[in-house]
Amino acid sequence: MLDKEIVGKNIANYRKRKFITQKELATLLNITAQSVSKWEAGLSLPTVDMLYDVAQVLDVSVDSLLSDKVADNRDICYEDTGLDIRTLYGLKHKIDTLVTEDESVLHAHYVDPVLFKVDTEGMEEPVFAMTLNVPGSKARLARERGCDKEICMDVTARAINNVLRYGFVPKILRAQVVCGNKDTRQLEEMALGFKQICEENGVVFSGMEISGQPINYRVNEYEVSVSLVAAADRKNIVIGENIQEGDVLIGLMTPGIEANCYPFVRVMLDRKPELAYEKLDDEHYLVEEILKPNVAFTHSILGLQKAGILNGVCRVEASFLYKGSYVGVVPDGLGVKVDMGAIPLKPLYKFLLEQDMVGKNFFPFRFSMGVGLLVIVSGNRVTEALKIIGKHNEAHILGKIQTMEENHNEKVWTEGKVKW
Repeated sequence: MLDKEIVGKNIANYRKRKFITQKELATLLNITAQSVSKWEAGLSLPTVDMLYDVAQVLDVSVDSLLSDKVADNRDICYEDTGLDIRTLYGLKHKIDTLVTEDESVLHAHYVDPVLFKVDTEGMEEPVFAMTLNVPGSKARLARERGCDKEICMDVTARAINNVLRYGFVPKILRAQVVCGNKDTRQLEEMALGFKQICEENGVVFSGMEISGQPINYRVNEYEVSVSLVAAADRKNIVIGENIQEGDVLIGLMTPGIEANCYPFVRVMLDRKPELAYEKLDDEHYLVEEILKPNVAFTHSILGLQKAGILNGVCRVEASFLYKGSYVGVVPDGLGVKVDMGAIPLKPLYKFLLEQDMVGKNFFPFRFSMGVGLLVIVSGNRVTEALKIIGKHNEAHILGKIQTMEENHNEKVWTEGKVKW
């Protein structure tokens, strides 16, 4: 009498060695995928005639399908690890076609190092920068909510803004995804997300390498990282040395939640899970707004730099009210006076504030308030600066650079109150 479990196990093993799916085998046999699934689960048996057809398709003998020794003694293959090599490499080849067509890219095959040239024409002393970035703590929520493309765009924006802080022009980006996923649609969408934000910012996309590790990652789990190379003429690097009293602080606005602010939101969602399904207005849910990708400010920053009015760029460390945002940029002896009344209250932050879980007095110190990057420009050229930025991004004047007084022990101090 035939053993259904043994036959099913053998069919599954030989099918995997042929790198075909249950659906593909069913198509070749002109039967349903459910029939193949039941065989391999040991719930039913093929008919005698069907056994011969299965053996022929899988290039094995009928005896091999019936043997109780083959399944245990056969050679181990990639499919035993949960890795579908054929599908994975097919996807890698497809993603290779997304590489930006640019003469600076000499070679960008998925398995090889990227070979590229950087245009340094006109630079007296070229300097290069490289940054490696990961999404941060909101990556988990992005996976849970299926916002995979958005988190890829978000981490790319963070990488681009990281080099823009010093006046470097972002040149070429390479992405990597380590995952346990066999969902080629999801991975292709992630690659398209990287490519989209690169193209929007004039950055060459040199591909996305995929490291399939089903032993280490469960289905739909992944880790993302990007490497970005940038270049600048040494004389044009922005280090804040030109900042002086009377300069103006401008905040460049971005949607979403900055990664350093996200832990507070996560605690809020843990305490009140129903918030995830709350609407900010008639169209937008809270989670949708949180997971919107941050903006890369390439065109605004390089525009200010070209006009010769960019004195400094500061990152936002959770809140622009923290002195850490300005240390290393604003020279010693100078500080930042922030006008609390100038801080915009966007719908997302208004909603979070109304939950009354952080407190009005502490709220602007816990959240970025939608400010993605800070620029410092000369006081007599603010109008020009806002005009340049306004072509690409929303911006608000937030404060001024002043000489530190005796009672100002911090790098940043405030005046006025937030207009709640």
